[in-house]
Amino acid sequence: LLFILQKRTILSGILIALVIITKPFFILLLIPIIIRRYFKTLYTVGLSLIVFIIAPALLFGINGDIELHKQWLNAMLQHADSFPSPNTIDSLVRHYFFPALSDNFQYIVMLALLIPYLIFSIKSKPREKQQASTLVIEWFALIAILPSLFRTDVEHFLMTLPIILFILIYLSSHKNILLIISFIVLVVLYTGNSSDLLGKNLSQIVYNMGLLGISNLLIIAMGLYLYRSEERRVGR
Repeated sequence: LLFILQKRTILSGILIALVIITKPFFILLLIPIIIRRYFKTLYTVGLSLIVFIIAPALLFGINGDIELHKQWLNAMLQHADSFPSPNTIDSLVRHYFFPALSDNFQYIVMLALLIPYLIFSIKSKPREKQQASTLVIEWFALIAILPSLFRTDVEHFLMTLPIILFILIYLSSHKNILLIISFIVLVVLYTGNSSDLLGKNLSQIVYNMGLLGISNLLIIAMGLYLYRSEERRVGR
């Protein structure tokens, strides 16, 4: 992100490709790059991905490279299936509203979030001074929402930390008591599920309720709301 803002397209493209080849769901980070027409970075990402994909062929040959990638994809799919996370959006909808939903509902959730985001991003054209800060908040919001979209380890919810830091900076300068109390409640829900504090049985109940996933979504929403509020205030 820093290299994109500094217009160092080659380094930014290589690093994004490295991230995607390691954790493929980070491919969603290409969306703001496409919308803002950072095409040089995009081209570098594409070329770097091709290099990363064929690089094992130097050691194992073409057939060995293909076989390794097949095994890698299967391992990722098995890993995802072994995590019936109660914290994803589709799991929360199933748990609280519609238990009989199919597994394909996960993709409907992605489209339901992606389409409004695309429409909003394409229609809204922030002033030049706001473009960098808007990209930053969108970038971190996309990263933060990934564990709410894909079944993965709960440790990935730590990716919401940049949004949490932004909220802390905002609250430290605005001193809004209601917002501070709301944020404290969200942080307790976000980090409070400890078997040391709650006991093993209650901790498991809290986990199954998906409170981590709910609080994660609310923290992201709060961060975006505060950013939008600050943007309007400065704009005036």
